[in-house]
Amino acid sequence: MSSRSELIGFNQSDDLSISMAPCAQFATISSLPTELLLIIFEHLYTEETQPSCLEALVLYPTCGLRLHLRTDKLSPSPALFPYALADVCTSWKDVVSAVPKFWTRLLISLDDSSSSFKDLSSHLVSSCNLPLEIHAETPARPEDPSREASLVSSIMKLLGPHIFRCLKLSIKCRYSSSLPSLTTGSLGRTVESLHCLKLECEEDGYQAMTKRNPVSTSQFSFRSLTTLSLSGTNVFEFCTAGSSWMAGRDMHSLSLSNYHANDSLSGGLSHADLFDILLYPSLIHRLKLSNIRLRISDAPTDAPHPLRVHTMQLEDLQPELTATLLNTVALPHTMQSLHITRCALHEVSLTAHCDLVLEDIPPDHSLIPFVGDWDGARLTFLRCPFVDDAFLEAMTDGGSSDEFMCPFLRELVVSNCGALSVPVLKELVRKRRDVAEAEMGGEEVYDAFGFGFVVVRPLFRLVVSGAGYGLGAEDRDWFERMVGDFRWDADSGASTELHTL
Repeated sequence: MSSRSELIGFNQSDDLSISMAPCAQFATISSLPTELLLIIFEHLYTEETQPSCLEALVLYPTCGLRLHLRTDKLSPSPALFPYALADVCTSWKDVVSAVPKFWTRLLISLDDSSSSFKDLSSHLVSSCNLPLEIHAETPARPEDPSREASLVSSIMKLLGPHIFRCLKLSIKCRYSSSLPSLTTGSLGRTVESLHCLKLECEEDGYQAMTKRNPVSTSQFSFRSLTTLSLSGTNVFEFCTAGSSWMAGRDMHSLSLSNYHANDSLSGGLSHADLFDILLYPSLIHRLKLSNIRLRISDAPTDAPHPLRVHTMQLEDLQPELTATLLNTVALPHTMQSLHITRCALHEVSLTAHCDLVLEDIPPDHSLIPFVGDWDGARLTFLRCPFVDDAFLEAMTDGGSSDEFMCPFLRELVVSNCGALSVPVLKELVRKRRDVAEAEMGGEEVYDAFGFGFVVVRPLFRLVVSGAGYGLGAEDRDWFERMVGDFRWDADSGASTELHTL
C-alpha cells in the first residue's frame, strides 16, 4: 500500500525551502484586489437589499397555528452591511465609501460613541443624491431624556438638506419628547418621496404635547406616504393636522401607539378627534391602535363612510375606546381579521365576518355575548382563562341551526386557556357535525367545502395547545377522523409570542 507521502506527491528529498516558498508570503485582507472586493461587496449588497417585507407562511407544529410572519432582512443594526465591512480596515472602508448605492440604507445607533452616529455626515455624502432609507434607534434604555433628545436633534439637522430624497424614515426612542415633530422642522416641509414614516417611542410625554398650539393642516404634506407609525406627541399632531391630508387616501399601514390624553388639559385628544382621522381614508389595509387613552366623547355622527380596514389590531385600549370602535363604528364585511389584546370587552358586540383573535383578555370577562354575535370562520383564543369547559358548552348549546353560537365557525385554536376536558371538546365537534349533516339531508360531510349552504359549519380544524395533559391514542384517532386537521399539545411554552396580523 502506498504511503501517505506518495499519495499526496510529496518526496522527502525535495527542497522544503523551494516547495514552501509560495506559502511564505502570506496575503492579508487588505491586499485583495479592489476589483475582487467590489464583486464580493456587490453580491452582499444584492443579498441585503432583497424586498424587506417578505410574507412567509410559517407553521408552528407544537400548536398548529399557520401564520403569516413578516420578516425584515433590513433590520436596523449598524453591524450589518456596509458598516461591518467598513470597519475591517482602511482599504475596505475606502472601497465601500466609493460606491454611493452602498450607503442608501443608513442604520444609526443613537449613541455618540457609535461610528454610525459619528460618521453620519460622511455617509450622507457617500450616498450622493440617491434615494435614502434611514433607521435610527436607541440601543439601550437611556436614563436622561434630554440626552436622547439631543442625539435625535443632531441627526435631524444633518438629515435636513437630504430629507427630500428619503423613501423611509424610522426613529425609535424611549421617550416621546425625543422624537422629531411631525409638522415642524425637517418634516414640516413637503416631502414628496417619503413612502414610510415611523416615529415611535416607549413612553409618552403628554404634558409637553397637550400644551402645543394646534398646527396648520398645510404643514402636513407627505404625498407619497402609505405606511405611517406614530407614538406619543406625534399622535396628537397627526390627529389635529392630518384629517384633510388623509381624505380619500389608500393607506397600507397606520399605527398609533403610546398616547395618553390628560383630561385636565383641553388639548388632549378625544374619541371624536381620533375618528376624524380614521374615517377619512378610502381604505386602511392594516390598522393598529396600542396603549391609547383619550378623553371620552361621542364618535362623529357625520362620518363620510364607515371605517374601512382589512386587518385591525387593538391592544391595551381603554374600555370606552374599544366599545366605540366596535359598537359605534360600522365595521365592514370585507374586513379580513381582527386581533384584540388586553382590552376590556364588557357590553361590546361584534357583528363581523372576519377572522378573530382574542389574546390575554382579563379573566373576569364573560365573552359569550361578544363571541355569540361574531359570525366568522376562524377563531383563536390565546391565554384567555375564560375559555374553559363552561364556555365550550355554551358554544355547543343548541339543538337546531339557528341556536348555535358562531354558526359559520370552521377553524378553532385554543392556546394556554382555561381547563378543557376531552368529553366537552368531543361534544362540540360531534354536535356541530350532526347538525350540519342533518341540514344536508343526512349526507356525510367530507371536507371544508363540501357542506353546501348549511347554516352550521362543522369543525375542520381544531388546535389545542397548553392543555396540561396528553391525549390518548383512541381519543386522538377519534378527533383526527371527525375533524381532519387536528393538533393537541400538552406543553404551553410554544405559543406565547404568536401573532396573526
